[in-house]
Amino acid sequence: MKGLTAAFIAEIGIISWRDYSDYKLLPLPADFAGACVIFGLLGLLPDGASGAATAFGWAIVLAAFLNLWSPTSPTKLGGQAPVTAGTLPATNT
Repeated sequence: MKGLTAAFIAEIGIISWRDYSDYKLLPLPADFAGACVIFGLLGLLPDGASGAATAFGWAIVLAAFLNLWSPTSPTKLGGQAPVTAGTLPATNT
């Protein structure tokens, strides 16, 4: 699981770098929640699956580095959320 730990540290570094470069502030702890959950679940896999867990972890890091996935904005790939908070969907009346 050393490779998975290294992937987690790399992911935290990418999240920190992006937040600091965009907002000039250190990231909030909530920004790390998605990465902690995903890598935590990968760490719970049995030892026989450690190679697959490590490969999947590094795939997440690569996706974050290429700006394909961000744990702080989960709707990034799918565009915008279908309903904005506080508004009602349009109806045909």
